[in-house]
Amino acid sequence: MLSVIIPVYNVAPYLHKCMNSVLTQRCDEMEVILVDDGSTDHSGTICDSYAAHDSRVRVIHQRNAGSGEARNAGISVAKGEYLTFLDSDDWWGADYVPAMLSAMEDADIAVCDLLFVDTVRVG
Repeated sequence: MLSVIIPVYNVAPYLHKCMNSVLTQRCDEMEVILVDDGSTDHSGTICDSYAAHDSRVRVIHQRNAGSGEARNAGISVAKGEYLTFLDSDDWWGADYVPAMLSAMEDADIAVCDLLFVDTVRVG
């Protein structure tokens, strides 16, 4: 099983894109752990909505302690043989999980590349 740990803090405008990129991955056994790190926007509600509609998703709500502590909270409940992390304002390409699991066949750790996308809001 793959455990996906996503720290969440005030990312309501980005969370749907992040979660859609995770939940559409081709992976038979995956759990998604959303750690709401004391969000003051409606990010926590969005997390709960995903958990209510998809049994692969679990939510931890905690007081704000920072992304490191949020990741540690996710690790403490993860059930997967493999762990991966995703920031809640980022998203994965369509074949991220299959590519990473394939890379793990002959390795102890796999590291991916990234593409930086800068968006500019006008007005």
